[in-house]
Amino acid sequence: MWSEGTAAGRLLALLPTVTLVLLPKCPLCVAAYLGVFGSLGAGSWLRAAWGLPIGVALLAFTLGALALRACRSGDVRPSLLGLAGAAALLAGKFALDMPPLLYVGAAVLLGASLWSARRAAATT
Repeated sequence: MWSEGTAAGRLLALLPTVTLVLLPKCPLCVAAYLGVFGSLGAGSWLRAAWGLPIGVALLAFTLGALALRACRSGDVRPSLLGLAGAAALLAGKFALDMPPLLYVGAAVLLGASLWSARRAAATT
């Protein structure tokens, strides 16, 4: 695993900061970004080109956090439940285009995160 002393570890530690800097700062900025992209006709293209990779990356961060908590608490059940929820979420959004499956997957992933947080708090 990467440690804080390696170059990759330092760059990985900067990733949340860089992401925060690039995000819009207010609801009006979000509306402006969406308006500009929508008026250029780039909304559907951006969703098709970047929707799946960004979704997978964000789910990977969530599943990574669940895996870290599983290592600390010794209980992998929330991680497995989170993996099932993430798979349902991705399938409902991108593969099958089924909104009910998307919502069930999001609810299962949220439940797994809450369960994992509760288990981690109980072990400390």
